[in-house]
Amino acid sequence: MLRLSDVTRKLSTTYHVFHEEGASGVTAFLRWRLDYEMQLREAKKVKSVTLDGCTINMKEIPNSQTKIDLANEDYEVAERRLVLKHLDPALPAIELGGCI
Repeated sequence: MLRLSDVTRKLSTTYHVFHEEGASGVTAFLRWRLDYEMQLREAKKVKSVTLDGCTINMKEIPNSQTKIDLANEDYEVAERRLVLKHLDPALPAIELGGCI
């Protein structure tokens, strides 16, 4: 069940979007939000993901865009390609990120 603070925040967001972008903006925002929630629901079903030889336990990942990107194997694609292209896999490497 939604708490009053959640409802207030949602109404405030809707109010600001309506005043800045009109009814079409609210419609676009609602479509985006519904799509996000559907993607997140599907991502929650994924138990683990293996990207470039690294297996990630999805249970520990917060419900966020990061979880969706991992489930779709879209997480930091450009960065992963750059690492594969420019770093020698035979050499030791220092962690280049720290999100996960």
